[in-house]
Amino acid sequence: MLQRIIMLGLLVLSTACSTTDAVPQAIQPTVTIGAPIMTPTMMLAQEAVASATPTLINIPTRMPPRIDAGGVADQPGDGLFEYLWPEFLPEGMQLSSGETRVAQEGEIGAGEIGFFVLTFQDGGRKLVVGGGATDAIPLSGRIESLMIGNRPARRVSGDIGEMIVFERVQGTLFVFGIGMTRDELEQVAASLTPIDIRELREKVVP
Repeated sequence: MLQRIIMLGLLVLSTACSTTDAVPQAIQPTVTIGAPIMTPTMMLAQEAVASATPTLINIPTRMPPRIDAGGVADQPGDGLFEYLWPEFLPEGMQLSSGETRVAQEGEIGAGEIGFFVLTFQDGGRKLVVGGGATDAIPLSGRIESLMIGNRPARRVSGDIGEMIVFERVQGTLFVFGIGMTRDELEQVAASLTPIDIRELREKVVP
């Protein structure tokens, strides 16, 4: 009887030890499949590609194609493009050939019209008359309307000078002055007279 009791105790002890020493099963993490993780190296690579890709900007050009440009408008002041010459110039003003540009034979600008930029200088004073397929001087400032003869125009008064820009013309037509009085600029603008392109070219030849 005593022997059975001892055997039963050993059996219970053995079962308890085997339960206590059992190794728990490792928990496997759940993997979620989604967007790839961006490492610092990958982020730098993307930035390098972005910075190496330039932004394309369409830059218009004023270089005229090679087409005949000759002739002037029949009616002065009718809004059509015409080559012009200032009959009035402030005292001391001389043509600056290096800063003057007139359409040559076979040249024409945007809108199938010619172009001219006449520059006059007297020390620190400067006068620029431009028209046709060219841009006016980029001048910002106070703007006011006025009439030059029978032509509507606007005056732009900036820090570096003043400019008269004619309205309702084909292309552009402007008179820009540095170091000139308002009256002088208006007199130049009012004196603009149609001129044949061949005669104008002869005038501007150095």
